[in-house]
Formats: sequence, C-alpha cells, structure tokens
Amino acid sequence: MNSKQEPIRSRVRTGIENLIRLNPSPYVTQVLGYCFEGENSIMISELAPLGDLRDFVGSQNYAELDRLGRLGVVIRLARVFAFMHKSPIGKRVNCDMTKITRALSQFLVTSDFRIVANDLGRRPPDKYLFKSDFRRSATCQPRRQ
Repeated sequence: MNSKQEPIRSRVRTGIENLIRLNPSPYVTQVLGYCFEGENSIMISELAPLGDLRDFVGSQNYAELDRLGRLGVVIRLARVFAFMHKSPIGKRVNCDMTKITRALSQFLVTSDFRIVANDLGRRPPDKYLFKSDFRRSATCQPRRQ
C-alpha cells in the first residue's frame, strides 16, 4: 500500500463509522451493513434511486417540480445541515465542499424525495476552522493554539 492510499482508506472508514453512529436518522443514509477487513471497506446502504443531489437538480424529476416542490428540496437540505451541526456525535464539518458540484454530490435523494447526507465530515469543528479566500477555494485548516 502506498502512502497516498492510507489517508483515503482512513477517511473512508471514518466516514462509514460516522454514518453508523448517526443511524437511524432521517437525515443520513441508512446503513444496512458494513465490513472492514484488512485494507478493504464496504458499506451497504438504503437505495437512493434518484441519485445524488447534483444529478437530481439536473434531472427531469427536478425540472417537473413547481416552485413549492423546489422550495421543499431546499428546506430538506437545510434540515440536513441543521442536523449535522447539532448531531448526537457533535458538530460535523465537511471540508470537501469547496465546489458546489462536489458539495451537492455528497447528498442523496431517496425515492420519497428525502435528502440524506452520504458523506459526513471527518473532522469535528473544535479542531478546525473554516477559512475562505476569494483567490482560492475554501479549505479546512488546523486551528492555531
């Protein structure tokens, strides 16, 4: 295993563990099963036939929603964010949300149009600050003591 693979494996495992710790919840993907064996991780979750939020907002299903339906999508997403900031395992920060397409891809849309988080932040915010610079993408940086 090369040194680049280790952080990725660690992040994947931590993300799965966070989902498990937050189950059951209407705001996160429901984990049906998982296995960590050696270098391999696998998770089986609820079906989200409408795909991720990025694909959904570009789909015919979304195009057919009226203004109230689209507002409902936004409200459900806001509820997921509120849950992430008041979750039972503490506030969660997702450092992968530097681009809107990447941010939207981390949420799934279920068959009943629920929005669920599928990729939770790996770092609690008490250790990190969110910094934004207009010249660069937003990033998470360790907090200086």
